[in-house]
Amino acid sequence: MNLGIGASFTIDPLQAPLSKLLKEQGVETHFSYSPSGQLFQSLAANEGPFIASQNGLNLVFLRWEDLADFKSELSSKSPDLTSLSERLVRSVREFVDLVRSKLAQRSADFEICLCPSSPSIRDRSDFLTRVESRARECLTTGARIPGLAVYELAQMPGFSALGDLDDPTARELAGIPYEPEFFEFMAHAIARRIHSRFGPSRKAVILDADGTLWSGVCAEDGLEGIVIDEPRQAIHRLCLRLRDEGKLLGLCSRNHEADVLNALKTHPCSVLKPEHFAVRRIDWNSKSESLQSIAEQLGFTTSSLVFIDDDPVQ
Repeated sequence: MNLGIGASFTIDPLQAPLSKLLKEQGVETHFSYSPSGQLFQSLAANEGPFIASQNGLNLVFLRWEDLADFKSELSSKSPDLTSLSERLVRSVREFVDLVRSKLAQRSADFEICLCPSSPSIRDRSDFLTRVESRARECLTTGARIPGLAVYELAQMPGFSALGDLDDPTARELAGIPYEPEFFEFMAHAIARRIHSRFGPSRKAVILDADGTLWSGVCAEDGLEGIVIDEPRQAIHRLCLRLRDEGKLLGLCSRNHEADVLNALKTHPCSVLKPEHFAVRRIDWNSKSESLQSIAEQLGFTTSSLVFIDDDPVQ
């Protein structure tokens, strides 16, 4: 897959963690980057980093403050927010027009990722409500064209758990606005989106038994000793829904088969039943061997399987 990347700030620290994650996910990727500070020029160029073919994806990372000069307004006690808003909206419209022109040339799709502003702006509610909100509305309205998607990193799972994002020293020296940990978070968020779009499709869900479908060990605790509480019932229901959507279900457990099947069949809280599973490997072989055997029986590769187990090593 070809990946074209541009940003309104220096994006270099993203390359290493993103490349590593995609390689781990089995997505072979060729990267091309827009030079720092030349986002609009790269979009306007006939040749450049952005992918022209359909076999790829273009990613653009934006901060509002990079699209219009906020410095004078930030230092003013009574900033002209109307003038600033108009300048920013003009830049956003120019950006959307450039992306629209690329898409009209049958380029790869574009995904626009909105990144957090610097602390000096995040702390100013007047900027957020009067300036950024209008720019966001302009961008999302202009993005209602095929092949263009817009999302915000602040809405990604795990963002609220991040600490201080800002790296003022790197920003001043190299135009890098964020701490390395934030680029790691960004890489994980982008890798998930790319993998969901280009990675292998998942065709079967394979489940462990003890500790996953119930708490306890059925061979030792017996039917009365295992517990299928509400969180585990939610897993049962999710798997049934996936089965209704066309996914295959399987069991892979180092266990006595009779004990597992009896628990599924007779436990009063079990939503899943033996007949829901298309394939089973319940024995004392290693789980890696069992998963390989399941894949061969189904005619899939192991990358087409999702394995759910309470043991993170598995």
